[in-house]
Amino acid sequence: MWTALTHILDTHVPSDMSTVQLNKSLFNTETKRATRRKVRAHKKARRTNKQRDWERFRRLRREAQKVCRQAYDQHIADLVSSDPSSNKRLGALVKSPRCDQLGVFPLKAGDILHSDPKMKAEIQFVSVFTAEGNILLYLK
Repeated sequence: MWTALTHILDTHVPSDMSTVQLNKSLFNTETKRATRRKVRAHKKARRTNKQRDWERFRRLRREAQKVCRQAYDQHIADLVSSDPSSNKRLGALVKSPRCDQLGVFPLKAGDILHSDPKMKAEIQFVSVFTAEGNILLYLK
């Protein structure tokens, strides 16, 4: 019974992974074609694991990235040069990169700027915790 059920599931239930839809306004035929070629080359390189296929995949990945960046730049140029009364998309685009940075920025101790994670942790620890005698006070 169990083998019959698994056989039915394997034959009739789709199991392929879906891909990202390429229907954004900046994706034209050229970008879709480059992306599909890159995906096919990656599948073949993973399947065969030959150096020649991996080199072809890397080349196609660079080309696809270049084409996508050119399409994005063209999309931005079209938005900027479009009718000023319909700049709702441009406003959303300008606001989108205003995200907070994650992580800890380089910290300055004395005259030296430290970017090493261990040094930043020590500097941060000293600024948060102070020692009075043998007792550590936790500052909030």
